[in-house]
Amino acid sequence: IFGMVDIAQAGRARGEHPNAAGGTTAAAGAAQQGPNGGKHARGRVVATDGQGNGATASCGSFQTPSGAQGARASGTTVNADGTVTRRGGVAAEGSKGSVASQGGTTRNPDGTYSGGRSTTATGANGSASSNTTWDSTSGVSRTVTCKDAGGNAVACPR
Repeated sequence: IFGMVDIAQAGRARGEHPNAAGGTTAAAGAAQQGPNGGKHARGRVVATDGQGNGATASCGSFQTPSGAQGARASGTTVNADGTVTRRGGVAAEGSKGSVASQGGTTRNPDGTYSGGRSTTATGANGSASSNTTWDSTSGVSRTVTCKDAGGNAVACPR
């Protein structure tokens, strides 16, 4: 999509330093643009506090020469007590439709977990949505809904 990239149209940066919480913060990012107008950017940051807790976040985006575009972002935290939480999402759109998805999950110190994800895709012929949840007690539950171009509920194709 992006072809050869002229170095004058690309950039990168990174660095790290001690933070006020007694840990370290590090970050990196990059961006590029191709000769036909396609471009993308991404970044990441990680931070710790010196007490066993940490977090990271990242993101990225793109745009094609024809105007399609998308982005994603996610974050994870890890606590000294063993809790881990992750959240993320993505969205993209172009001439043929769009898609968006977001969700997350948490693992507790005792090993139990729970989470969910919601996704919707839309095109000229309609849309499909999926909602999924999970946890260590009940298992997985999923609901899928489809609509035609007029917004009427229809059976989802298999």
